[in-house]
Amino acid sequence: MVTIRDVAKAAGVSLTTVSRAYNPKAVIRASTRERILAIAEELGYVPNLSARSLVTNQKFVLGVFFSNLRSGTPETFLSTVINSVYEVLPDDYLLSVNDIAHLTNFEARVQMRMAGVLVVSQSPADDAFIQRLAKAQIPTVVINRDLGEPNSYNVCSDDRLGVYQAMAYLAKAGHQRVGMIAGLPGYTSAQQRRQGFDDGVRDYGLTRVAEAMRPGDYSVQAGREQMTAILQLPAATRPSAVLCADDDTAVGALRACYQAGVSVPEEMSVVGFDDSIYAAMSVPALTTVKKPIVQMATAGITKLLALIAGENDAVVHKDVIAPSLIVRESIADRHK
Repeated sequence: MVTIRDVAKAAGVSLTTVSRAYNPKAVIRASTRERILAIAEELGYVPNLSARSLVTNQKFVLGVFFSNLRSGTPETFLSTVINSVYEVLPDDYLLSVNDIAHLTNFEARVQMRMAGVLVVSQSPADDAFIQRLAKAQIPTVVINRDLGEPNSYNVCSDDRLGVYQAMAYLAKAGHQRVGMIAGLPGYTSAQQRRQGFDDGVRDYGLTRVAEAMRPGDYSVQAGREQMTAILQLPAATRPSAVLCADDDTAVGALRACYQAGVSVPEEMSVVGFDDSIYAAMSVPALTTVKKPIVQMATAGITKLLALIAGENDAVVHKDVIAPSLIVRESIADRHK
């Protein structure tokens, strides 16, 4: 196997010079860079990031930290974030996906390894980790959760507004009695989505069916179980529409309706949140709030790379990206 030492020996340069040839931002003569890269290609050398980091004292691992990968992080949300990051990740960086809830040995796993961290935050419980990153002077961008007055760069969406838009649409479609399968308690997204629901009920004169206000945890299983309980209410008193805190929950709710022989949307309308890949493929296709996950992840990793490169803004700031309602087939027009 060809090593960086073989390239350095063949080119008659130091290990550091070879490493600089592979760093577009490094100061090195163009002719020297071209000669080294040509020799490396001829020898079949593939740069090893670990070796390169030893030579340049630079880290080449970016961390993506979710709040908790074992609960409260829908698979579709996880995959969308990771795929979006990979779309803009430079070839000379590796990605390390972790969660905050199960992190051990911050120094060894984060401080000594990572050039920067993208925090995909769901809960204020993450604040201690975010503060620790700041204390260690590790470039950090926090996405998904609104930090209020941020000390770190923050990219988020207005989940309350997204649900409020969905409630306005339900009211316009003639729905009066509504219910909700909530998100994971303690998560900011769950609190904001419940706030949007409550604000919509108040502003559009809707009736909240108490027995149809069900707990959830952002899972298909919770959606199925909680919708099953809602469907056991008398048909005359149960809601005509149920808002689910995310699309995984909504998919479970659709399954419960199918198993109970309740047609969607004729007998029960269902709304989701996120606009995951399943939303357009479900039967019927799911009306949902499109959370700008791709935009948040893309903006977050782009900003993180800029911070690592030393392109710091004078003031830490927050970007809020608006969600949008995607209307498909799962809401009935009760005026017809």
